[in-house]
Amino acid sequence: MTNQSRNQRAGRSARLLGLLISLVALFLIIRSVDLSTSWQILTHAAPMPLLVVFGVIAMQVGLRSWRWRLLLGSGAEGQEVPLRRIPGPLLIGYLANAILPARLGEAVRAGVLGRREHLSFGGVFGTVVLERIIDTVSLALLVSLAAALVGAPAWLTSIGLLLSGLGLLALVLLATIGLEPLLAVSAPLFRLMPASLSVPLLSAARRFIAGIRIRDRRRASLLAFGISIACWGLETASFWLTAYALGFSLDPAGALLVAGFTVLGTAIPAAPGYVGTYELAVVTVARALGVAAAPAFAYALLVHLITFGPLIVGGAVSMVALDIRVADLSTAAQAPRQTQKADA
Repeated sequence: MTNQSRNQRAGRSARLLGLLISLVALFLIIRSVDLSTSWQILTHAAPMPLLVVFGVIAMQVGLRSWRWRLLLGSGAEGQEVPLRRIPGPLLIGYLANAILPARLGEAVRAGVLGRREHLSFGGVFGTVVLERIIDTVSLALLVSLAAALVGAPAWLTSIGLLLSGLGLLALVLLATIGLEPLLAVSAPLFRLMPASLSVPLLSAARRFIAGIRIRDRRRASLLAFGISIACWGLETASFWLTAYALGFSLDPAGALLVAGFTVLGTAIPAAPGYVGTYELAVVTVARALGVAAAPAFAYALLVHLITFGPLIVGGAVSMVALDIRVADLSTAAQAPRQTQKADA
């Protein structure tokens, strides 16, 4: 069996698993919700707060683009990519995350930006992984704080603290030891490979490690952490405004708790667009905060649409602008094959 056949089979298996998990999640929600009541609540949503959400999302895209540019400029490549050229690949990555399994959108955006700016995939992808770690740590810390403020159930607080601890440990290791020791330990494996394979793989690994390194760019990483806090503040505003549009009360700490666990829940395999798992996360946390089942489900549907819709549309527009086809999304992460040859 060729590598392409194995990759296709793995992709089909991942999509099937995601579909099954989404169906189970939807079943768990629908069996306990009065759908007609949820629909009636949705149809009476106030439009003005939802229009404000669009502006909030645009601000988030701007801040996340700035953060990625900051990490790129101090990473493996050390190249200042113009800020105006970053939102396109970033939005394409969001779109790919919504339609591809295993959050491959992160690799897709690294591949798109790497090809467009003539950067190595390994170095760019290293900055993406570092960005994700910083994002997760900042969100987990905020979720832990919000859980304490609203007196959330113990299991919500425990999950937040666990994720915070693991994320902080990862950042400390990257800031002190780094991943270089792993490369040294794996050196014998590279020597067993043919030079035509080991040389480009080793080059990509070195560039990835340089891209994710914190030790020599602590200032940029701290600023990226601050930007992440601001981004999650805007995400909280989106969730709060959506609840306000539906006419029920959810304080900012509660909105942060719902947003945080919902975003963290997108790591679970699901059908395209996180259908089912996203709604289950929103409904579970909202009900834990005292929101009734029908309003919670209406809230889940609306916040999913209002926060993901603009990003997906933006990703589609960016694909047209950059002349990228839908079929290219599944191959964009293969950029390392080209850049590794150039590195070798």
